[in-house]
Amino acid sequence: MRWEPENYNMEVTTLWSFRERGNWATHNGRYRGNWSPYIPRNIIKRYSKENDMVLE
Repeated sequence: MRWEPENYNMEVTTLWSFRERGNWATHNGRYRGNWSPYIPRNIIKRYSKENDMVLE
């Protein structure tokens, strides 16, 4: 199981467009109301530091 996408680049603008939904870790895009895992990944990578505790 992969815990991160193979080709990941952090978004650098305020307009985010993801070509893929994401298929790593436990993400499953088949149910309604889900969101792309790229969204929390970008936010966590941008606003946290290594060893920070991130709560959901």
